Parts: sequence; C-alpha cells; structure tokens
Amino acid sequence: MPSVYLVYCARYKTKEGTLRRYYGHTKCMNLRRMWHRRKPPAWMKPMPDDSDVTIDIVEAGLPSREDALASEALHSARAMVSDPDGVRGGPWVKPTLPHGALAKVQAVAPIRCFRRLWEVAEAMKGGLLWKHLKDLDFVPSATATRGAVIGRKRKSGRSGCTGSTSRKNQIARKVLKPGSAMHKRLHRGIDPMARRAAEQQRRPHRTRTPAQKRKRKRTMGSRRAAH
Repeated sequence: MPSVYLVYCARYKTKEGTLRRYYGHTKCMNLRRMWHRRKPPAWMKPMPDDSDVTIDIVEAGLPSREDALASEALHSARAMVSDPDGVRGGPWVKPTLPHGALAKVQAVAPIRCFRRLWEVAEAMKGGLLWKHLKDLDFVPSATATRGAVIGRKRKSGRSGCTGSTSRKNQIARKVLKPGSAMHKRLHRGIDPMARRAAEQQRRPHRTRTPAQKRKRKRTMGSRRAAH
C-alpha cells in the first residue's frame, strides 16, 4: 500500500498570548502530535505545557514525501505573506529569518505549479527554498496535478556522510573522544602504519625543483645541527 502524506497547520498561543501557526508535513498525525510535545521545533518552543494545539489538515492524499515537501513550501509561503510575524513552516522554520527572506516568500506565494516552484528556487540558488528542494527531481508532466512529477534525485557513490563528518558528529555528541584508540582506528583503520604506507604509495612522486632541493638541504642540515 503506498504511503500517503499530508500537510498540516498547528495553531497555538504562546505564554504571552500571541497566536502562532506552524506548517509541516507528516505521514502519521498522532506521532507528529507527540513530537510537537516532546521535541518541538524552535518556533513552537514558547508554547506553554498546558496549551492546546489545534491541528488543521491543509492538504491530504499526497503520494510521497517529495510532494509533501513541495506542497508544504507553497502553503507556508501563502500564510506568511498575510502574517509574517506569526507563521513559520516549510523552508522558513527558524524564528529569525535571514535578510531578504520575506521578499522571496512573496515571490513564492502566488505559485500553484510545482515546476514553477523549482524554477523560482533555482533562480534563488543557495537560498532557503533551494536548500529545501535541492534533493528533489521535478519532471514536467501534462498529466500531473500540478504540472510535474516529483522524485528523489539519485546520487552516485555510497550513501551517508563521509568518515570525517561522521567522526566530527560523534565528537560533538560526546560519544567519541579525540585522540582515543577508537578515534585512531576509525581514522586510519585497524593497522594505521600499513594504512599510512598504502596512502603514501598511491601518492604521485613529487619532482622537486633545484630551488626546492637547496631549501630542503638547508632545512635538514639545521635539524641535524639542532640534535
């Protein structure tokens, strides 16, 4: 059975009594309600513990998460145009938006076609909307509801982050200690000396110029004299 996603709007009042709205997407509304309580996004953190959150289903029956991401951006933009200080969602989830973000939101609000949404995102390359949609593939289609079929871009190579990024993330989470035996093993493998020797073998041979040779000779001579 294919997955069905939906776009929702969560309405609540802050501790100061200000009405706020948050637009998101989910496949299971009950699970999303629980996470809004246990680990809410930054925009919903001012919500009191005893506050009642009203959930409105904005659009249902979306066939994939990719469609939900694009639809979420459209609905968020339309709502933010009318209330820029009280609405967040889609690509614009942070409480403080970067300079010029609202002008880009206004450019997205009138859009109804998914293909046109991607064209605007490409024109704003590097922006929040582009980052929100950059992994999606928009294929024009005359039979599609909104002019395009959305899929996930295929990436070459192995999935996941690089080893260096993984180690940095583990250090940040304090599950890996820099300089420890496990850190060295993750960096260089089980036999670090053999791994280092293999890396040196793969490196191209460097041909030094006469000036570089003279500089190296002076450096090695000074090192011997120091010892």
